[in-house]
Amino acid sequence: TIVAERAEARWHALIEADVDAAYGFLSPAHREIMPIELYQVTLNPGMWRDIRVESTSCDPLVRVCNVVLFLKYDLKEVKGIEMKKKESWIEEEDNWWFVP
Repeated sequence: TIVAERAEARWHALIEADVDAAYGFLSPAHREIMPIELYQVTLNPGMWRDIRVESTSCDPLVRVCNVVLFLKYDLKEVKGIEMKKKESWIEEEDNWWFVP
């Protein structure tokens, strides 16, 4: 689905430490209240290694999707940790956007 593709693309931008690209996936309303400089300090570049989308479930009436994914990341002493994460995405302005 387009939501799974966008979620994966956002995480690949984070993995590559491409803050501008990752920021572009935030919902327009969220970008209005969070300047890119503030967003940048919330990131941990170099920590994330891989992403795999497990599933998406969408409610077309309210235009919201939940994405379940697995992230692989490293800490200083421990490498290759996997974590299951759930994200929310909304449809707005004819596109899907991440809502932190």
